[in-house]
Amino acid sequence: MNILVIRMHRFGDVLQLTPMLEGLKQKHPGCKITFLTGRDTVDLLSANPNIDQIVCIPEKQYRWYLKNRPERYAQIYNEIYDLIRELREKNFRLIVNRQYEIGGIVAGLIGAEEIRGGVFCPERGFIFEDEASKALFEIIRTNRKANRRNLVDWACHIAGMPPGCGDMAFYIQETDRWEADALLMAGGVREDESPVAVQMGAARSFRQWGAGNYGHVIKWLVNARDTKVVLLGSDDEKCLAEVIRRNLSKENSRVVDLIGKTTLKTLGGVLERCQYLITGDTGTMHMAASVGTPVIALFYGTAYPWETGPYGTGHLVLYADEPCAPCSNPEDCAFGHRCRKAITPEHVYGALEIAEAMKRYPCTPLSWPDDDVRLYMTFTQPGHDQLLVPIDKVNSEHRESGMLFSREPGRELDRGSILESAASALVQRGDNIIKKFYEGNKESFLETLPEYFDRLGRFVDFLKGRQSGDNNPETIQLLAPGLNEACRAMEAGDYVTIIDLIKYKFKAILESGTQEIKKTK
Repeated sequence: MNILVIRMHRFGDVLQLTPMLEGLKQKHPGCKITFLTGRDTVDLLSANPNIDQIVCIPEKQYRWYLKNRPERYAQIYNEIYDLIRELREKNFRLIVNRQYEIGGIVAGLIGAEEIRGGVFCPERGFIFEDEASKALFEIIRTNRKANRRNLVDWACHIAGMPPGCGDMAFYIQETDRWEADALLMAGGVREDESPVAVQMGAARSFRQWGAGNYGHVIKWLVNARDTKVVLLGSDDEKCLAEVIRRNLSKENSRVVDLIGKTTLKTLGGVLERCQYLITGDTGTMHMAASVGTPVIALFYGTAYPWETGPYGTGHLVLYADEPCAPCSNPEDCAFGHRCRKAITPEHVYGALEIAEAMKRYPCTPLSWPDDDVRLYMTFTQPGHDQLLVPIDKVNSEHRESGMLFSREPGRELDRGSILESAASALVQRGDNIIKKFYEGNKESFLETLPEYFDRLGRFVDFLKGRQSGDNNPETIQLLAPGLNEACRAMEAGDYVTIIDLIKYKFKAILESGTQEIKKTK
């Protein structure tokens, strides 16, 4: 049985489908699942054992072309036509479309015995043929506040399965973990430390809590809790980190700025190392839930925790439950965004204290004094929709059901295995670069060089971070000068020298140095 799942963009929304994928594999043993997604979200799905094939399109680029470059219409048409033809040949029995608009059109053009989640038909327009999709569309359109089902569970219902049939999952390779560790080490986070992560930004301004509020929380974490803080976010959020740094003095040395410095995979590796993530309704929130890191989530404005709250047991959600929430017109708010202002740094302090109490004192009664800003704990169990339990209603069943807050922060790391995998991955990347050079594929060769040397540099930094004084392994002493020579060759455009370094120097050092690296653990 061939199954197609469609979700093109928004990495949080893609991760929210991973429980459904696990459920599909359980319900249809031996089925082959193809996932159609955008090029930017492929890394979220790679290595997922429940996916047999990932098909991607440059969805973001297509959108830009359609708005700004009409001369590209023919190219887009031809590429989509070829894609549809290729996918039609798979004879899908089931299509689960979780992408409105283009997803419905693509689902209709490909065709299947059964299409769930919405499909576009020229005769009838966009239609829903399954009851769950009809119900979701109607409740979102007419009364979002009546919805008490997370979109993860909605996806399961739409696919014809019970909720809770799988876990949120993001699969990280060992090479991604060592890169994450290298970034943290470069920022001064030791291997035995578990920092608190903070994601300040959000896609829209009305979804942002503000650098000032986060700055107060960071100061409290550093001074009152004596913990290190990791700032996370995308390139366009760097200005937020600058605001934070300007307002910190001695605390600055305990704040690690990784904004714009992580890939999707290394972001997951960093989150694995953290005690908690403090964030609004962001894709990073869903990634933290996917790797098992507890979340303190802030919900206000358009964000509605019953729809998109962190999925799993034991996350804490602060919700400004104003009469007008969830907002339908945030850009023209008549109340001055008072829901966002209602949540204060003191609320976050209180939530973190409760998180610690839940972890250290399992029998302690919990209370929350504020009726305007409410605190909920997420609770999931197989066969049931996720619940948001008011914190004063949390009982022994909730606490004893595998809560995320009961886990030890960070992760157990086999350093020898990680370093061996990292060295092996670098050798493989080097071999691919050499192959492209000899095949005359200059464009691809030049595109892959910066990433290769960036990873090699991180590998050296990682080794340096694990050693001190005269204990640096010979591998560092050999690789570092080679990297300097490679930089000079790059500046001179001397690609023959670069190939020789990769082929005869770096490869030999990496292959022979693995055992030595292990001995220095």
